[in-house]
Amino acid sequence: MKRLASSAPQTIDDWDIYIQELSDENLWVQSKAANTLDFVQRLAREGASPAAISEVLEIFALELQDRKMLVPERGEGSYLSYRALLREIQVED
Repeated sequence: MKRLASSAPQTIDDWDIYIQELSDENLWVQSKAANTLDFVQRLAREGASPAAISEVLEIFALELQDRKMLVPERGEGSYLSYRALLREIQVED
């Protein structure tokens, strides 16, 4: 798999495991941090493809949904809307 940020999980599988192992509080905090232009640009600079970046964000959104947690609203500085992303994923299934 494509390597991602050097100080972060290195593969999509690593990201999946990392996100699943977060406590609810840390999942909330990390999902908001991941949904920023700064985070997305950092991953891109470190060689992540647009598809890999999208997949990481999808993993965050799906984990929030699976835990029945409130999905963060798209706020100032957000890269995308997790809610819209989840709707898009559900339409594809």
